Amino acid sequence: MLFHTQLALMPLFQGLDVAESHTHEFMKLSSILWLMLGFFIIPLVAIAITIFNQSKAYRVFHWWLTLFYTVNNILHFVLDWFVKVPGYQLFLMAFLLGIGLLLNLVSDQWMGNAKIAVPRDYFPENEY
Repeated sequence: MLFHTQLALMPLFQGLDVAESHTHEFMKLSSILWLMLGFFIIPLVAIAITIFNQSKAYRVFHWWLTLFYTVNNILHFVLDWFVKVPGYQLFLMAFLLGIGLLLNLVSDQWMGNAKIAVPRDYFPENEY
């Protein structure tokens, strides 16, 4: 909901009327909005893939993806700090960064627990 509101109201931050969302001026924002949408959708797709795919390769990809988003959240927080955004926005970015760091930890643990394919006769029968 938060992202939907942000995306829908983005023209207001550029001095444009929301009702005129398909005008020439808005098209300048279009590429930014598509990038924001992509940045938001990638983790949602990763969540869906995680349900169906738990391979070692995907776990490694997932770990790198969480790291990518954490680095971006750190940059976003630092830039917000220097731009002097309102305190509630800094708090939100710090909160999201904290959630991201927890996700890094869980992803790291999940990646480390991935089982590597081993022939069946490698282990004694009683350990199956």
